[in-house]
Amino acid sequence: MHVVLESGPCLECAMNGSHMKVMDERFSCTGGGSIFIPKLASEITTTSIIAAVQVREAMKILSGRRELCIRNVMFYDGRSGATTDLEISEESGCPNHFTGD
Repeated sequence: MHVVLESGPCLECAMNGSHMKVMDERFSCTGGGSIFIPKLASEITTTSIIAAVQVREAMKILSGRRELCIRNVMFYDGRSGATTDLEISEESGCPNHFTGD
């Protein structure tokens, strides 16, 4: 199920076929029911930081402050603790932007 976005690119706009295949294979942070190549552990600090960012963005939307939301793809580097905004363009074939009947 896809949710139609209002405007702007989404994460899937930046993905190609091989990215989508890997994303489909790596659906579990614990590895249950999926084979990781290579095996990756879920690190609790990183997942907590990303969860906090997601909650913050949801609160902006719920409080009517959508203009304050992150507009690009945010990349978090857990080694340095730095974040970077990656600008991507909206892909015309992206299923998240389908507006037909």
